Amino acid sequence: MLFGSSGIRREFGPALVSLALRIGAATAGGASGIVVGRDTRTTSELLEHSVIAGMLSAGATVYACGVAPTPTVAHATGCVDAGCMITASHNPESYNGVKLLNPDGSSFTLRQQAAIEDAIEGSHWKNWDEQGTVSPIDAVDAHREAILDRVSLERPVTVVVDCGNGAGSVIT
Repeated sequence: MLFGSSGIRREFGPALVSLALRIGAATAGGASGIVVGRDTRTTSELLEHSVIAGMLSAGATVYACGVAPTPTVAHATGCVDAGCMITASHNPESYNGVKLLNPDGSSFTLRQQAAIEDAIEGSHWKNWDEQGTVSPIDAVDAHREAILDRVSLERPVTVVVDCGNGAGSVIT
């Protein structure tokens, strides 16, 4: 069983990088547009590239957020077929992982997770002329604007937030 309660989490190493590539390809097998974001762990950028490479190899259109909080990636996923967040959340820094999201921002269901696990061993590689594309998107500003559109303040408020150099630091 690959998936835990909040995606796939593993100690970082070659096995996780290889798994990320296969997860990307398996996820893209049933999706045309996928949003991908990552947290600020030192290993997240490498895993992001690995997941995206798998998605591209399966012909998906990938929208790369770069560093973004999980709720921002979930918000951006509303416009596509799936989302993928590279994070290990509260786990030790030597860990990292992949969290897959539905267009409504929810995590993949047990049935969807089982389908990914079944598909991981299959071949999703497209021909050279069917490879996917990747485009950067500014999901952070779009999410910030969506939040501010829902807030109505009667007077100015000053708020101080320390995000500890995490992904939340790009939106506050």
